[in-house]
Amino acid sequence: MNISYKDIMDDIAYIAKEHEEVRKFITGPISEMDIGKLDSADYPFCYAECTNVSIDRGAMTFDIDIVVAQLIQDDFADRTDAYDSTLLMLKDICIAVLLRQSSTSLTSQLTNRIDLQLPLDCVPFTARFENDLTGWQSTITIVADSDNDLCDAPYT
Repeated sequence: MNISYKDIMDDIAYIAKEHEEVRKFITGPISEMDIGKLDSADYPFCYAECTNVSIDRGAMTFDIDIVVAQLIQDDFADRTDAYDSTLLMLKDICIAVLLRQSSTSLTSQLTNRIDLQLPLDCVPFTARFENDLTGWQSTITIVADSDNDLCDAPYT
């Protein structure tokens, strides 16, 4: 069984939604994300978007941008605490759960290999959007086994 785009995104959504500190998971093009419609109870949130897929012999490589962000005070007094907590959440989502492939994760139900490419570069931001959001962004690269078998292709 090949791992699909949907499998990867569903797995990240599951991981983010199960995290005890993340309040909302969002996906899709970042240009379509409407921060103004989020309620204060939706923070901190996790956002994920697949930005590239490379198809190679026996593997597909997915590049996925992941952002974990929360609102901070207008005077930035809690920015250091926000950086600290959102970095830990990003680490949990990107590394701890994806690498361990726990029995509660979708990846454990799949029969083939998923590798998360390390190290991860994490970039902090403040006020990246319309309001005083603070957090971290990272691009994860996931390599998944993929059969390139024309026998399975939908041709007559």
